[in-house]
Amino acid sequence: MSDITNPHDRFFKKLLSLLEGAEVFLLLVLAPHVSNLIRPGSFRLRKDSFVDSSLREYFSDLLYEVDFKEEGQGFLYILFEHKSYPSPDVAFQLLRYMTRIWEYAARESGGSVPPVLPWFFITGRPNGTSPSTSLRGTKVPSP
Repeated sequence: MSDITNPHDRFFKKLLSLLEGAEVFLLLVLAPHVSNLIRPGSFRLRKDSFVDSSLREYFSDLLYEVDFKEEGQGFLYILFEHKSYPSPDVAFQLLRYMTRIWEYAARESGGSVPPVLPWFFITGRPNGTSPSTSLRGTKVPSP
């Protein structure tokens, strides 16, 4: 996280790296029909990163594994963009990272592919054209 220079990005990455804070925050901001599926107390931070090394200057990520109330497990994938404006190809980048998560999970489990819920954070002023809007991401306004 030391390569993140924007204080807003550092704050959210730090907050969401703390297991208890991340669980409370995410369960509060996720849509109720999603958060109600997740078993409280089941958040596990994975140390894996799926961002290309060439893009680490602009992006970092966090991956949580969670248990569902009914049965099974899934992932909450959080992507942070370290720019004050959205990249036009962030949806494609998220899809690539999600595919890597599924490949990783399939290798670990022998073929099972869990659901992955992507979450995209960007700082900056909303302009209505961010792909984060269509991805149900969270925009964090600059002061």
